[in-house]
Amino acid sequence: MSEPLLLSNGSLSMRQNGSENQDTRVAVLSVRNIDRHVSRSHAFEFEDAICDMEGADLFTPEAGTLHKTAIKGKNWASKKWASSELLPTGLKSVTLEKDYDVFSVSIASLRDLNFLSSVGNWRKNSKRAVVWIQELWLADLDRQSLLLAKLDQFDLVVCSFVETTKELRSRLQTDVMYLPWGIDGLKFCPLPNPPTRSIELLSVGAKNELTHEALLKHFQKTGDLYLYDTISGRSEMNDYIAHRNNFISQIQRSKYFFCYRAKIERVEERGDQLEFGLRYLEALAGGAVVLGEKIDSEAFQDHFGWSDAVIEVPYASADIGETLRNLSAQSNRMNAISRRNSQECLLRHDHLNRWQLVIERLDMRQHRKMKDRRAKLFNLAKVISSGDGSTRGGTSYISSLAVAKSATQ
Repeated sequence: MSEPLLLSNGSLSMRQNGSENQDTRVAVLSVRNIDRHVSRSHAFEFEDAICDMEGADLFTPEAGTLHKTAIKGKNWASKKWASSELLPTGLKSVTLEKDYDVFSVSIASLRDLNFLSSVGNWRKNSKRAVVWIQELWLADLDRQSLLLAKLDQFDLVVCSFVETTKELRSRLQTDVMYLPWGIDGLKFCPLPNPPTRSIELLSVGAKNELTHEALLKHFQKTGDLYLYDTISGRSEMNDYIAHRNNFISQIQRSKYFFCYRAKIERVEERGDQLEFGLRYLEALAGGAVVLGEKIDSEAFQDHFGWSDAVIEVPYASADIGETLRNLSAQSNRMNAISRRNSQECLLRHDHLNRWQLVIERLDMRQHRKMKDRRAKLFNLAKVISSGDGSTRGGTSYISSLAVAKSATQ
């Protein structure tokens, strides 16, 4: 199982382009003004975390009058012709006016690479460039070969799907790195002032109808709150920060949370590929007890290998009510799981841990602000551990705490 990251020591070296301003060594591109689909809220959170850790410059192109039509046409053409690069995006362009050590962009899918033509000098004025791909299935690679080739413009490609990462390494010339999503541990952790867990069970996204019907009957008897999605299709955020905060507050108030493999009901999209999604991290970081599937992969075990990180429950579970009754009768165990989940995520899965691995791969040292964030995460972990020594999670947590402490000194 992976241990928390021991951050590099020492202050930043001066940028090789001659600038002495450490606070603006990174440029971050965000599509937050263009696409407000709920699935992008995590990426926007990550961008904000990079800006906080780096004092980065954030570039946010604005939509033009006909941008939806223009980008739709460009997305279609980019699957067929390399010359589609010359087509307009309909966006108001932005330009990097100075040199940066790193240009960073997070994309939901390969077609987001089409936005880059609206960013002037992004490659010329950046010593290094990194792209983080949130979702890319093996089945999509051949269908988007022209877009795939654009990834070689970057010095580092980060992919959140482990099986896709292996294939990208064989197809691309540039460096490819596997990293799962991270979360903002400071926001997701319910301590030091935990709210009451008034939601008995929270279910987000796809749900098995057999399990769902059994849950409706169960909660009709108990009177407890079962929260689940009642809409489908494209949902857009009015304010991504408000959306994110609302979601976090729901998790922090939930006792149980369902998590299963990504695209569990969309076999036509995932094929036989076995990947875990962001909701595992979000639920664990918020201190919920995760019910669902332990993904049978080395990557899953490496990142979620602590005790009771996931309590296995079949996706189709007619007796889910009995399962919940049995678990709720073990209140001490459930409380310990909740605290341990938050602890482990603070020290292992914050955006800091992910960004640290990225900049080390790019042969850079940490920014001084990253040490400040590490100290906040460690101090919050100490608050959790001070509540009950029995919830520390055994050897893995104790060793984690020691490594994290040394990184703040």
